[in-house]
Amino acid sequence: MERIGFVGLGRMGRPMASNLVRKGFQLAAYDINPAAIRALEAVGAQPANGVPGVVEGSGVIVTMLPSGVEVEAIVAGPDGIFAHAQPGQLVMDMSTIEPRTTDRLAAEAANRGLAFVDAPVGRLASHADRGESLFMVGGTEADFSRVLPLLQAMGTTIHHCGPAGSGTRTKLVNNLLAIASCQLNAEALALSQRLGLDLAKTLEVVHGTTATNGQLKLNWPGKVLAGDTAPALLAANRILRPVLLVAETAEPLIFTPVGTLPTMLIVPRAAVAPSRPQRLMAAVHTPQGTQFYQTDNGGEVWTLLKTDERPTQRIAMGDLGDIQYDPKNADIVYVASIVTWKSTDNGKTWTGFRGAPGGDDYQQIWINPSNTDIIAISSDQGAIITVNGGQSFSSWYNQPTAQMYHATADNAFPYRVCGGQQESGSACVSSRGNDGMITFREWHPVGVEEYGYAVPDPLNADIIYGGKITRYDRRIAQVQNIAPTPVRPADFRTLRTAPVGFSTVTPGVSPYSGKIVDVAPSVMSVPPCSTNCCNAARPSRPMPPRMSSV
Repeated sequence: MERIGFVGLGRMGRPMASNLVRKGFQLAAYDINPAAIRALEAVGAQPANGVPGVVEGSGVIVTMLPSGVEVEAIVAGPDGIFAHAQPGQLVMDMSTIEPRTTDRLAAEAANRGLAFVDAPVGRLASHADRGESLFMVGGTEADFSRVLPLLQAMGTTIHHCGPAGSGTRTKLVNNLLAIASCQLNAEALALSQRLGLDLAKTLEVVHGTTATNGQLKLNWPGKVLAGDTAPALLAANRILRPVLLVAETAEPLIFTPVGTLPTMLIVPRAAVAPSRPQRLMAAVHTPQGTQFYQTDNGGEVWTLLKTDERPTQRIAMGDLGDIQYDPKNADIVYVASIVTWKSTDNGKTWTGFRGAPGGDDYQQIWINPSNTDIIAISSDQGAIITVNGGQSFSSWYNQPTAQMYHATADNAFPYRVCGGQQESGSACVSSRGNDGMITFREWHPVGVEEYGYAVPDPLNADIIYGGKITRYDRRIAQVQNIAPTPVRPADFRTLRTAPVGFSTVTPGVSPYSGKIVDVAPSVMSVPPCSTNCCNAARPSRPMPPRMSSV
């Protein structure tokens, strides 16, 4: 009987190693915890001097470690098992790790003339204590036969799942089902209690049908059904790690690479031609710029469209525009951007379909699948509609929208809500109208730029401050620039969304900040005058001083 080396004497590893000793196997054991080695030595194991001591003289080396990081370090590290093993030795990893790590170790073992088996463990630590574990084994028939006596000494159920890597993959499938069962059990039993059902009778019924599961029958009676519903950090970590392993393993099976598209995609957009599903168009932004690609075979091969650059313009230098194929004609495609563009030859050439007036930065396109002359296009200000294929459009006043920033209310009655508006300056909107409803007549610009704060003076609701920085007087419809400099010079820097607000302690004071940049030596300085406060207008003073230094 060949000697066995064993690395990893944790909660699962120690009872399994102990069972090997009790069944008569000669065992050399190692763990980073000296107490674990001493405990195993007490039952007859031989303590090993590190990983080299485990490998030397052992026919089979077993690892039972917390994660793939430790397995890879112990097995393939500079002073690991592979570094000291000789051809003919067999490595059996019983850890629950990533399949890619198992595959990598199996391949490296083969290159070195070593045998490799993965045999993760099923069931609980209590089963390991009693020698009743279940093993899912991946390896050749010969290697499986070689480790079978060891597995029979540690467990009662052994499954040969296929070649190396099959055991690890089977374990992940098993874990997914176990974790999902726990979640379903919790939801179902919580529902039973809310419905006022007797828990014991409910379980009796469930166990008599196919709805029952191993978690509910074996694990839950001693914990959850006994009233212990407190989550344990260890248990949470034990659940989270298998879930992450499952997600990592399943991802490449679900999300396949998109053929010959470039890597490092930053902002991809794509559309499928409904009348020809194998035809797709993708707009991708990479570090090299924005480009259009087209495929007629479902993404296996993509062709770069040497096209007009205008449809590739990014909205506000950010998002790529929406792409939509005509539902009935796979050669007609639309792109929403600063202008909405149309191509009748699948992206080879483009013509403007809709520009201004009608909105800025067109965002989304909808085409009626039954009548493709009916098209709706949304923009920052609303939606426009054509019912004749673009010959004419409705006004966005029919479906107006506003994207507001930094809403602030004034102290008037009815009160007004003010804010900067995407691509449309700013507005204050009354909370009540004179005509029985709030209409666009209650919508008034207040002279603040897009993105900016529009903040009413708490002492005079007819005065609105905002932007970088302006003062609007509703009574005379006048906007005045009250920034620290009348015209912003090249060395003066402010945030385009710099906050504007009034002190709640001293309502007439509004702080405002900026920076003066020393452009020539590329050094930023902050002189005393760079942080200022605006003396807010009082009803008795029509115009404030420009700025006073703090």
